[in-house]
Amino acid sequence: MSVKMSQDRLENLFSKCDRRGTGFIDSQAFRELCASFDIEGDDADSIFYDLDHDGDNKISFDDFLNLLHILAFKKYENSTE
Repeated sequence: MSVKMSQDRLENLFSKCDRRGTGFIDSQAFRELCASFDIEGDDADSIFYDLDHDGDNKISFDDFLNLLHILAFKKYENSTE
């Protein structure tokens, strides 16, 4: 079964992560978000820099979509093993 999220739903999800409403998730906001999942310090920073594909020190909606595509691909890979 395949589940596709609409652009509106993806934007809504991103906006919930963008708690400051800037259109981006900066490193401090990302650390706060990670802390809610018990991911702290260097681990949160490492994930942040992996997501920040363009190196502008903030996660854009495009960066966020890249993460979702990676996660979906990994889930698919694991389900076919």
